[in-house]
Amino acid sequence: MVSHRGKRLVRRSTIILFSLMMLITGGASGAPGEWETFLNSSAITRIINRGDSLWCATNGGILLYDLGDSTFIQYYNGLDLKSSYVTDIVFDPHGSLWISYTGAGITRIENWEDNPISRHHDAIYDLMLSDSVTCLASVEEDIYYGSLNGMAKFYENKHALEPQLSDSLYRHRVYDIWYDPDGNLLWIAFSGGIARFNRDTYAYTRYALGEVYAVCAHGGEIYCAGENGVQLWDGDSWAPFGAGLAAAPVAISSGGGELYCATPNRAYRWNGVFWAGVDATGLKLIYQNEYRILWQFDTIRSLVVDGRGTPWVGCVLEKGRRGSYLTGF
Repeated sequence: MVSHRGKRLVRRSTIILFSLMMLITGGASGAPGEWETFLNSSAITRIINRGDSLWCATNGGILLYDLGDSTFIQYYNGLDLKSSYVTDIVFDPHGSLWISYTGAGITRIENWEDNPISRHHDAIYDLMLSDSVTCLASVEEDIYYGSLNGMAKFYENKHALEPQLSDSLYRHRVYDIWYDPDGNLLWIAFSGGIARFNRDTYAYTRYALGEVYAVCAHGGEIYCAGENGVQLWDGDSWAPFGAGLAAAPVAISSGGGELYCATPNRAYRWNGVFWAGVDATGLKLIYQNEYRILWQFDTIRSLVVDGRGTPWVGCVLEKGRRGSYLTGF
């Protein structure tokens, strides 16, 4: 897909109880010499809570949801994105926006709000490990990325391999990266388990837990979620944590004093004793009036808990349906 800089496409919506959906339709329109691309965002692959907003990485660009007034904006036109299949979004310390894709590498955008200046990074020109990037992490002056072929970083906007880390994760799929500033440690969820990397000493330690999909901190402790359930780090090793999940969790997140995880079909809250399933009748979904579609999950792909303790899940719609789910409980 080829995009040209143009006006920023804006779509606004409201939140109602129990049913709603977000949709960007297919097609193009605009004045002579100026194109606008309208995309169908049928999957939200990652949600990032930044201040009072949720940044949603979708297969139709970026959706920015305002927690204050329950409106959203779609970002695609005018940003010169390399692809509409966005997998993650982070900000560096200088305010630049970094966007990763499936099959198209990474885009760095300076002055993204006013006068966007884009720089694309990929395997051909920057020697990235893979153009299919799965996750990003902004750590001090570094931007780390996970991919289908391991993990590396950008330092001062230049691609670099991290000693020991890139070699150890080579040919592994990386799902998530969490940074612990107290120990200057990286925790990496990947296809072979979870790994810890010390940025000071370059020490790398791998823990074989099967595939691990997500990692987060809650109450001063570290948790991960994967095919063998939720695991808790006790300072020396990982141990199974909590009962009550009906399937393997694909995501875990903490916020506002609450800890949630999600399986492909349900969200769960840790109540101090077990994982309690969230009642589906408490759902709030986002939609546009002209495309009302009955509520139905296909697969939960992402989860974030905002500062008020409200969990939000991003879903993939079942085949043949249009739109994308951003759901708050």
